[in-house]
Amino acid sequence: MSILDIQDLRVRVGPSEKEVFALNGVTLKIAGGEVHALVGETGAGKSMLAKSIMRLLPDSALVSGNIFVDGIDCLELNTKEVTAYRGSVASIALQNPRSCLSATRTIGDQLVDRISNRTKVSKKVALLAATNLLESVGISDTKRTLQAFPHQMSGGMCQRIMIALAISSKPRLLIADEPTNSLDATLTENILQLISEYSKKENAAVLIISHDIASVAAISDKISVLYAGSIVEQNRTADLLGKPRHPYTKMLLDSVPKMDGLTVFSDVGSMPILSSYPTDCTFTARCSRATNSCGSSKPALVDLSDLHSLACFNPLDIEDIWNNTPIYPVSLDLKEKIFGNIILSLKSVNFIYKGRFGIKGFKAIDNLDLEVSEGENLGIVGESGSGKSTLGRILSGLEKISSGEVSGVVVKQKLFRNIFHAPIRDEIQMVFQDPILTLDPKIEVGHSIIEPLLTLKLPKSLVEEKLSKVIREVRVDTSLLKRRPKSLSGGQAQRVGIGRAVISSPKVIVFDEPTSQLDVTTQAQILNVIRENSNSKTFTSIYISHDLATVKNICDRVIVMYRGKIVESGPVEQVFNNPVHPYTRAMLASVRTLDSSEEREFEALLSEDRLSPAHTGCNLFGRCPVSVAACQSTTQVLLEFDKNHFAACSKANP
Repeated sequence: MSILDIQDLRVRVGPSEKEVFALNGVTLKIAGGEVHALVGETGAGKSMLAKSIMRLLPDSALVSGNIFVDGIDCLELNTKEVTAYRGSVASIALQNPRSCLSATRTIGDQLVDRISNRTKVSKKVALLAATNLLESVGISDTKRTLQAFPHQMSGGMCQRIMIALAISSKPRLLIADEPTNSLDATLTENILQLISEYSKKENAAVLIISHDIASVAAISDKISVLYAGSIVEQNRTADLLGKPRHPYTKMLLDSVPKMDGLTVFSDVGSMPILSSYPTDCTFTARCSRATNSCGSSKPALVDLSDLHSLACFNPLDIEDIWNNTPIYPVSLDLKEKIFGNIILSLKSVNFIYKGRFGIKGFKAIDNLDLEVSEGENLGIVGESGSGKSTLGRILSGLEKISSGEVSGVVVKQKLFRNIFHAPIRDEIQMVFQDPILTLDPKIEVGHSIIEPLLTLKLPKSLVEEKLSKVIREVRVDTSLLKRRPKSLSGGQAQRVGIGRAVISSPKVIVFDEPTSQLDVTTQAQILNVIRENSNSKTFTSIYISHDLATVKNICDRVIVMYRGKIVESGPVEQVFNNPVHPYTRAMLASVRTLDSSEEREFEALLSEDRLSPAHTGCNLFGRCPVSVAACQSTTQVLLEFDKNHFAACSKANP
């Protein structure tokens, strides 16, 4: 018997004049112990499906069909029954964790209350369970985390806490909506393994929604591909990846970034927003195999075998699967770039998040030196909590350092004193990790995008011209311009945030996880936009990301951070092809790809972090496979192993 059984689900949302047909006849079953992945571009309806199961749709939504979870028809539950249903029967880890966690309560209070209320245990027992849960999702400093508030946690830490909350009451159905969005490669591996183990141990059904096809493929038993509210293909994971029959499935797989190849993607159109129930194939406008029949009727989802279902009049032939779908290659300029003068400089910089209410302070940046040249694209990578986002905010002038020296465009404009000064907004912009939280909920999307231009007092015609150009580049549908941020999906909001940052053509843009919530096809387009801007000798970008493949394809130089320090830096090709530091090697070993030949041949994952807070030496001591006793008390400094390639490890072998 299936734990999740969805039958002909249809969902319409929005006022009558702006009504969107979000789900159009979805049928899906997931058995106990099965991990089922749902993939597709932004706007396909993935999160809408999750919200339907959890009864989180707005009251104005029109829903038809059936959703059975462990034998319960959740669409028939009253308000009191829904409260009991959520958490104990079905639970969800949402993709914007900070917006789901209470900002006024500590992490410990939220976890303990959830566990004690759902399982009826004492607060003391619940506190022990909360500690164990945090450890299970890769959080080592549980004491500090339990006492902290969500705003004191990185995006990746909040994501882990959200997953801990979701599994705390052992639901029969676990929905993970983009669970690895804000996670680095090493932690992605751990979290996905945790989700898989939970499914098998509790015989629970797991629906994992993700843009990261390569990662979820590692743990999923089956994959369903959603397009414009309809499932177009469904199959066992290995078969779908190896023999995709639907042209859209093929396009998605071609768009997955690769560590030793260029990103490719379809250059034809984008996901339609449906204002009526589809009566034809909604992929027709983007499909090279479309015929007249595709535009006259909607293909039904037909079972080709017990596990394989397909909705396509003209599927790809088995013998030429890898040749038929047109793709657009993103080429890189392989010429050696010549950078300008130093535009940003940090010397001996420290940044400490001060403690409150008896909680000890936390050093996020530790005696860091860094220079960024004009025209350079600098990548910053590392685990969640390594200090990447804090460094990005320092570089953009949004955080004032505890000690050290910062010089460059930020200081010239005295950004700390007047963040809204027009010249500053024209010089430097930042794309944030949580796009919904950075958009004013009361302002329409179109106004948010042009906001950086308003203080520059440009002619209205020029503002409209720039807006039109930017929304084409970042694929913001014109129908979204009059909406409020709350009606956007995570990917749509991220595109709006990127559009707002690039519209004023600033000298420096700090990208903090700019593609973390974008589907693979849109991600490729966004990266192309960033790359086109980077061709200018006066454009400088700081690219912070967990996605090592995109960093390799877009950046000139990369720095690897761990616990507030730079442990390796150098030209991106040298660092990624010949990593020196044990931490860099372990991080690259964790990268998941669709092609097994792309697996990195470096050391296995590092052991659990058990570093004592009182240590004075290498931050990686206790996890490192090459460490010796002296590493515990000896501070590691950056040593040059190759031309411009540095690593902070005296025991490393290049």
